[in-house]
Amino acid sequence: MRISNAAKETNKTTDVYSASDLWIWLIGNPTPPDMTPMGWANPTVLCRVLRQLKATDEGIVEYHQVWETLRMSVESPNSSYDTTDDDLSYDETWAWNPGTPQGNEQESTGDEEDLSSSEEDWPEGEWFSDDFGKQPAQFRLDLPSEEIERRKTAMKAKLSGYNLLGFHGTRASGLGSLVTFGPVPGRIGTGSGVGKGEGFYVHPVNGDHMPYKALPMAKALSSSSEYGAIVAVYIDKRVKFTLGDMDNIATDRVSVWGGGGEATIPEELFDKVKIVRNVDDFSMAFDPRYRTIPYTGADRSTQGVSWYVRI
Repeated sequence: MRISNAAKETNKTTDVYSASDLWIWLIGNPTPPDMTPMGWANPTVLCRVLRQLKATDEGIVEYHQVWETLRMSVESPNSSYDTTDDDLSYDETWAWNPGTPQGNEQESTGDEEDLSSSEEDWPEGEWFSDDFGKQPAQFRLDLPSEEIERRKTAMKAKLSGYNLLGFHGTRASGLGSLVTFGPVPGRIGTGSGVGKGEGFYVHPVNGDHMPYKALPMAKALSSSSEYGAIVAVYIDKRVKFTLGDMDNIATDRVSVWGGGGEATIPEELFDKVKIVRNVDDFSMAFDPRYRTIPYTGADRSTQGVSWYVRI
């Protein structure tokens, strides 16, 4: 199956042959966090999406069509629907914003064909197994050394004027949207709640810029690994800090909570945040011209941010 990429600076399309190929494409071609469904990062769902897309495939599958099919597949897994109609409210002027397309989803009556049982099946591809079943692998791109150096130089320029605040744990399915769009108010509280005020939660690391006690690097990383994936969080050097106070939660500065184990970035400072992974990570460097290599080993959840780790 050939799918249109959201960003077309490199290749306009990607060839998808398995559920893990689609997984890699979805991370590299994200939709905003508040428009990204939850509970989809497994081969069962993605094989079903591929079958549903194939059933309506008339050539190249469009970016917005993939995401709309995924949303509807998660919400109504047994429904039959078509996402190829011309009335989809897709904003062609900004590839990274698919708008809120509406497909022709029908309320299930039990008589529709269940596309998940279609005769044609798709291979699952590369996943890893744990006590909870098959989990999504995380990947890096096999970039040539000169391309890595070029991207590192660009990243240094991007982070000029920012300090590493710490690390944030997330589900792997959130990686693409987080590094592309940053934190958004619509997802506040969907992870660990808002026990220390509304905002984006980070495990801060000790540093010269940190006026309060924070965590050693290794502890910040281990504390962030609960959800399986980690992003590095940088904050504008001009942002100020305060000790967290539940009776007077700050909205103009980062709150560092007792013991330095957690920090809260309020919504008002979201535009002062940059979220990154390694420059060759599949969430940062999507390019179908290069093969992808899965992270392996017990520390695979931290390998995607290894370049930001200070020992």
